[in-house]
Amino acid sequence: MNQKYNWNVAEEYFICSGHHSGVTLKDVSEKYSIPYQTVRRYAAMNQWHNKRLKKWVIERETARTAQR
Repeated sequence: MNQKYNWNVAEEYFICSGHHSGVTLKDVSEKYSIPYQTVRRYAAMNQWHNKRLKKWVIERETARTAQR
C-alpha cells in the first residue's frame, strides 16, 4: 500500500470518532485528502469498522459496570 498517506492518523480519527458519530470513510477521505476508493480498500483490509464497533462495545460495557 502506498505510504504517502498517514494511515495511523486517519485510522485514529475514524475509530476514535465513535460508533454513532456519523463519521464516514468519505469524511476521512475528504479530511485527509486521500482518494475515497483508497480509503475504502485500506479500511476494509485493516478492519476499521470492526475496530470502531469493538471500541464502542468495550466503552459501553465499562460504563455499565461503573454504574453498578
